Amino acid sequence: MNTWLNYIVEANIGLLLFLLLYKILLSKETQFSYRRFYLLGGVILSLVFPWLTVSSPVEVIPTLSETLPAYWLPQSAEQVQQYSSVPTLTFWEIVVRLYIFVVTLLLIRFAYYVVSLVREARKSRNNNRVIEVEQPSFVAFSFFNLIFISKAFTLNESDKQRILQHERVHINNWHSLDIVLIELVRILFWFNPLLRYYKKEMSMVHEFEADEVASSGSEQQEQYCNLLARSALESSSYALANHFNNSLTLKRITMIRTLKRKVKQWKTLIVFLFVSVVFLGIACQDQIVEQMEELSQTTTIAGDFPDHLLPVVEKIRNENPGIKLIYVEAESANSEKIKNISTEDILFTHYDKYHDKDGNLTSERVGFIIRSDGAISQLAEVTKSQDDVFLVVEESASPIGGMTALNEAIQNQLVFPGEAKAKGIAGKVFIEFIIEPDGSTSNHRVIKGIGSGCDEEALRAMLATNIRWNPGKQKNVPVRQKYVVPIWFGEAPVTQDANGIYLQTEESAGPVGGMEALYNEINTNIKMPAEARRSSVSGKVYIEMIIEPDGSTSNHQIIKGIGYGCDEEALRVLSQASTKWHPAKQGGKVVRQKFVLPVTFANN
Repeated sequence: MNTWLNYIVEANIGLLLFLLLYKILLSKETQFSYRRFYLLGGVILSLVFPWLTVSSPVEVIPTLSETLPAYWLPQSAEQVQQYSSVPTLTFWEIVVRLYIFVVTLLLIRFAYYVVSLVREARKSRNNNRVIEVEQPSFVAFSFFNLIFISKAFTLNESDKQRILQHERVHINNWHSLDIVLIELVRILFWFNPLLRYYKKEMSMVHEFEADEVASSGSEQQEQYCNLLARSALESSSYALANHFNNSLTLKRITMIRTLKRKVKQWKTLIVFLFVSVVFLGIACQDQIVEQMEELSQTTTIAGDFPDHLLPVVEKIRNENPGIKLIYVEAESANSEKIKNISTEDILFTHYDKYHDKDGNLTSERVGFIIRSDGAISQLAEVTKSQDDVFLVVEESASPIGGMTALNEAIQNQLVFPGEAKAKGIAGKVFIEFIIEPDGSTSNHRVIKGIGSGCDEEALRAMLATNIRWNPGKQKNVPVRQKYVVPIWFGEAPVTQDANGIYLQTEESAGPVGGMEALYNEINTNIKMPAEARRSSVSGKVYIEMIIEPDGSTSNHQIIKGIGYGCDEEALRVLSQASTKWHPAKQGGKVVRQKFVLPVTFANN
């Protein structure tokens, strides 16, 4: 639904912009074909541009879907309880249904007009094109290749031929096609009053074009103007048709006597530049939205930090009193997009590799500790949906009682479906819901599942928890916030690599004296390489190492560097560091743990 609403907004913005330029630049021009094709092009391009996207070389701001850490489900053979709910219509669903209802009525009315013209055409036809009718409300009009002329008016042969010549211009130039197109767009965007002006202006330009041909020659011009004055009768019976008698008769007579000139080249250049800017503005915005949606499928934000990063968080908070932090985790393929938020706001980066019990790599994820009151706060308005539901907020929602309470509530409700267990199904089911300003939840739905009863069970369990939430806040005001909870069915993945080295543990390793002591030693011993200094290189080098059970470190290696001698210098300092570590523990036993540390080089 959001995609369609975005399209409607962007298309109508395009219509407004094209019309504004027309009024400012072209509405007084006498090259009528130019005006006609501009109006027609403006309508068509406004419809087409929102569907087009371009690859932007500029870094874009991603959206981040608010989620909780994955919950690992112990297996159970109990049967899944079926959940059903009474569907309720949201405000926007009601708006969409009303919109469709009005469009349907207008399409029926449009079809009625067309059928009326076809019926009139069948009654009487002369020379296969000219149809004489009894209607007294018009002199003549054309619709595609048909000319309707009224018997109610007494016309001599000369006047009749001039009228027929005028209508043949409409036919030859396919003016009816323009009117039908604009009428269909008016139906699609029935709420937009600008399209009434588009149709009025297009009809007037059509009449100017036909008048110009039919009144060629000074003698014929006067006779033609007299004919216009005599036949200046308004009609609304056939709104789709091109009328010989237009209500703007005085304008038509004035335009016939006006000297015709071509549109100046500088105006054409402005039109070209304007079209390019509108295209880029609309198409690039869609590209940003697409990248936001792509990121939201694989990216999570949590207010709680993994245990193994708590020493880093403590160090950052000690150095920056009052700082607000969040933890963002993404697939490694999307990590660069996260970094585009703002390099200065990303304070720490951690790499994790997940393996199954056979040692096969299942996924690679990158975790970021980010300043939540920095550039990421700007994402709130960008990612807000039309019904004021936020994806990112300055102060994220959280379950009352914390994550532990939520996990326990889910565990108490959730059972492993027998069908999934029999098939050996394992994986995550993603449940999306909205946290309301009063702390309740609504609009629960499965956005990605694994089938075999797991999707229904995950949805049922979430609905049955009845956990209340502290609502998300934007500018200290409680707001609606969208959350996504991934629920894992099956055995929890092993957080060890193929060599049995732990990536995550119940009790993470940490340097004796804390992270501050380690970084003090690094800062004391590190030297900026001369080559990096000459080239003004700055950045972070990431060193991976293993924390042994005795607190020593081993297997130091560069996993991401910046070159110019910085990689080797960072490796030297960390491999020679004398700081001892508290070893990691898993199940009460000390274990080997892999750790990644960033070493910053700054040319100042």
